[in-house]
Amino acid sequence: MRFLKLYRNKICAVSFASLGVITFVLQSIFYGLEFGWNVYVQSPFRMISVLITLVVFVMLLVTNIQNDNRAISAIFMFVFMVAWGAFLSLIPTSSDLNLYGAFSGNGLLVTLAVFELLFTAATVGAGVTFYVFLVRYTMGRTPFGRCFLWSLLFLGALVISGVLETALFFTLFTPDKFLALYLALNIFPDLFMGAAVVFTLLRLKRL
Repeated sequence: MRFLKLYRNKICAVSFASLGVITFVLQSIFYGLEFGWNVYVQSPFRMISVLITLVVFVMLLVTNIQNDNRAISAIFMFVFMVAWGAFLSLIPTSSDLNLYGAFSGNGLLVTLAVFELLFTAATVGAGVTFYVFLVRYTMGRTPFGRCFLWSLLFLGALVISGVLETALFFTLFTPDKFLALYLALNIFPDLFMGAAVVFTLLRLKRL
């Protein structure tokens, strides 16, 4: 019990980071098997994006395992990456589920689409604010409590956005095992790593 009390933050950080890495690798393999491995060859941007994400995820995992304070750099990269990705998802495209749901005329779809859009925007806002306070915290200009609060708000926005995206997806499409697996592998990696970030901050609190 004393061991768990002393190392619970590290254990939780490593556990969530491990789940994040595993689900991200499975997501990449699943995508290649479903759409063909040529999608990576024909799209260098997609390949580079996958490699960068994997490096950030593994960096957060390894630095937590090694009790390395450079985990803070991995947090910076992860928060920037997620906030930027959420920002890009706000740009309307022809395949945008939010756009389809918002103009479907179905009250439930419209509600889900609007709230998913709002919480995606909240993810961007919370991510940017968390990033700023994290910079200030490392410089000794912001108390830990304020920085930690924004890490929780960032994770909360990620979770709610993921739940709403799931609800919107299954309202638009007939649920089956394939869709459930596909959606889980697209949402869970960021959620797991977001939780890992929260516990990593607690581990680094002594800084």
